[in-house]
Amino acid sequence: LCTASVASTSPPTLVTLHAEPAPGSRFGGWVDQCSGTADCVLPMDRSQLARAVFVPALAQLSVGLSGRGTIDTDPPGALACSSSTCLGTFPTATPQGVTLTPRPDAGWRFEGWAAQDCTGTAPCTLTTDRDRSLIAQFGPASWPLAVLPIGAGSGRVWGGGLDCTDGAGTCAISVSSTTPAQTVTLTAEADAQSVFLGWSNACGTGATCDF
Repeated sequence: LCTASVASTSPPTLVTLHAEPAPGSRFGGWVDQCSGTADCVLPMDRSQLARAVFVPALAQLSVGLSGRGTIDTDPPGALACSSSTCLGTFPTATPQGVTLTPRPDAGWRFEGWAAQDCTGTAPCTLTTDRDRSLIAQFGPASWPLAVLPIGAGSGRVWGGGLDCTDGAGTCAISVSSTTPAQTVTLTAEADAQSVFLGWSNACGTGATCDF
């Protein structure tokens, strides 16, 4: 409690109170005769009481989740995660290191961080001395690639582990998702009694098509 005696005058003296938080704290506002966080101005025409409320300063760590996955932390439980965001608050007076380890769902992979503080695909350690925000990007671990032969003729399409003859054999495969993306080249060959007319996408009438 801080007190002071102010002489009674006419008109009354105005006393301005300014709140300055210590490191690791923030000023939460005034109660009693003043409110808000601006300077408190009191006319000294009677006894006055103003209480300054100081609270610990907190830093927020926010990790957005793009795709399907979550974040494991060290220390455990440092962040509370939903399906789209992981959040945690930490006193800035005692900053600590928090290690973030991406954990993709089954069938998904971690593609990297979207932030200045974290790069690449390795676990990232951040210090909770200020607000920080980043995004963990997850993507499918593989992509389907399928061939559907159409028309009255017959022939074979192969490449990248796919080998499809007249709609039989291995006509669909899963291609691992990589960075950079890999290319699969398919080759079409008509049998002796048929003619290959082309692909249904932008590859046109050439015998090969890159996916």
